[in-house]
Amino acid sequence: MLRQTFIYPLFLSAILMFSTGASAIGNTAMMADILLHLNHYPSESEKNELKGMLNSSSASDNQKVIARAMINLKHSATDADKARLKAIIDNPSAMAEERSLASIIYKLNHKPSSADKAILKDMIQ
Repeated sequence: MLRQTFIYPLFLSAILMFSTGASAIGNTAMMADILLHLNHYPSESEKNELKGMLNSSSASDNQKVIARAMINLKHSATDADKARLKAIIDNPSAMAEERSLASIIYKLNHKPSSADKAILKDMIQ
C-alpha cells in the first residue's frame, strides 16, 4: 500500500509534465507553421488560433509574447513587440525554439527568409 501511495503521485506528475511539454511543442510547431506560410501578416483564422493560445494554460509566457507579436504583424513586428521579442532572444533560459521564433519575427520583413523557412520546417517536424 505504501508503494502505491508513493508511486501514484509520481506517475501523475510525470504525465502532467509530459502533456505540458507536448503542448508547448505543439504551440511552437503551430506558430512555426503559420510563419512558414506567412505573407505580410497572418490570416484571420491564424490570428484566431494565436488568440486561443493567449488564454491557454499550455502556452509558456514566452510563447504568449510570440503569439501576441504574430497577431500584431503588419509586414513586420511593432517596435513594442520587438522589445519583448529581444528579451526572449537574449534569455538563455528560454527554449531554443522560442528564441528562434522570436528572432525570425524580430527581423521579419513581409515574410521569412529562405534560411528562416528551413529553421521553421525543422520545428514543424
